[in-house]
Amino acid sequence: MGLMRQIAQAFRLQGLQLTGEAMKAIISVIESEEDSAAALGAVISAIKDKIERKELRSTVIDEAAVAAVAIDLSNTEDDLARASLKVLNAFEGARLWYDPLRKSLQWETQEQRTSVLHAGPEAKGEMLRDRLLLMQQRTQRHELFRAPVIASSRKDTIKLTSLDSLLGSHGGKCIMGMLTQPSEGAYHIEDLTCQVPIDVSGAGYTAGMFTENCVVVAEGEMVDGAFRIDMMGFPPPELRKATALAIGQPDLFGTGMTHQQVELLDNLEGDAEESMFILLSDVHLDKPAVMEKLRVIFEGFSDMPEPPLFVLMGDFSSAPINQTSESVAQMADKFDALGSLIAEFPALAQHANFVIVPGPNDPATIGGMALPRGPIPRYFAKGLVERVSNVHLATSPCRLRFYTQEIVLFRDDIFKKMQRHCIVPPKNPPDAPNMDASEHLVKTLLDQGHLCPLPLSSRPIHCQFDAALRLYPLPQVVILADRSEQFSWQYHDSTWAINPGSFPSDFSFVVYRPSSGDVEFSSC
Repeated sequence: MGLMRQIAQAFRLQGLQLTGEAMKAIISVIESEEDSAAALGAVISAIKDKIERKELRSTVIDEAAVAAVAIDLSNTEDDLARASLKVLNAFEGARLWYDPLRKSLQWETQEQRTSVLHAGPEAKGEMLRDRLLLMQQRTQRHELFRAPVIASSRKDTIKLTSLDSLLGSHGGKCIMGMLTQPSEGAYHIEDLTCQVPIDVSGAGYTAGMFTENCVVVAEGEMVDGAFRIDMMGFPPPELRKATALAIGQPDLFGTGMTHQQVELLDNLEGDAEESMFILLSDVHLDKPAVMEKLRVIFEGFSDMPEPPLFVLMGDFSSAPINQTSESVAQMADKFDALGSLIAEFPALAQHANFVIVPGPNDPATIGGMALPRGPIPRYFAKGLVERVSNVHLATSPCRLRFYTQEIVLFRDDIFKKMQRHCIVPPKNPPDAPNMDASEHLVKTLLDQGHLCPLPLSSRPIHCQFDAALRLYPLPQVVILADRSEQFSWQYHDSTWAINPGSFPSDFSFVVYRPSSGDVEFSSC
């Protein structure tokens, strides 16, 4: 069989067609390889990846598509190793959403998005609808709620009833929806069909912090026009591997990596045994004691075979920065001093990565005080950027892609806010009578798949960038930097949730080793 015919047949078997110029381009690509059959398979697989990610809109493949695939496949192991770390800022990433018509999860790339900071009033409804749809599809795939394929199956599952079906119903029902409070003290549960008043006075509930805008699953019955809840809990979480299967591709960042690239990164990750992340929060640059302890830390890690990655999180001043020129100049001077300090250790200044995440009271380039918050303005960090080679001015939250691992960085005092807005006090379950309050927080955020499931009146959010706050798929690590006490909890043996604590209080910090997944609290 001739090569051209072999190529055409291989593409037809995958439901693809080639233009004449594309055929010539593919022949040129695979003839230069030792194993032409393997090369052809790699090209077809890469093209299918692009179609799945909607980078290609047609099954008729042209020369440009082949050229793009050839560039992707030509990335060597060294190229990928150099790209092992990527900082994904909140306003730049892809958005994962659920399409109820196609009944599938879809990536919306940055190029496809038309998001704006100051969106219209409809944006809030769209944001909450997207959150609820993601939670519903996740829950309906869980074995407890997934209806059997064969109707006669004896498998016990929980059937969810839509809220519009409750009117006139009798007996116990299981419902799912978002907690709302249309008027003071009048709580409702709401789904895509309607909202129903709820009575939680006699409700039992699982661990967690139940606040407005949280999505819950509740058992109970309609009594006098309200749904009287007997038991309430959060929808079950979904592990990262299960979400990858639902999405249908291994790239869980929406960055356009092919199957081959993800596999190669996974292999390279196993060799990164010396890699280390150093995490500090409330790095008050205006305090001499903080600067002195930073010197101790930098000196201690300056001779490492592989320089660590430093995550420095705000607030970067012990007092909020005001709009006066004197205050602004002082802040710039403090970052300049930080740059000079790091420059005393050439190995760190030249080779280590420094991720700078703003705190709640730090100035930000865009977004104001609402979430997500923009990065520290370059004007303030100019002295740091000029002296240190690898400085990343990041948003809050932001994501680090380290090979295939996802590490979410979030600096906000979310713990106290969640506690203040609970509609019922957190309750420890019988099997965990000593459950810490921070465990309730972690369970809530990871079960909700969101960093801030609070009403917008208590924590404003840029609605069209809400995806930046989502924890779905579940990341490997979530840094919940907060002024509250340190904690580290591993949820379902899957996701680490860590609060480094406030550095000035006891000069402690966190060391995370991505190769082993170990988390250590250290102090200086």
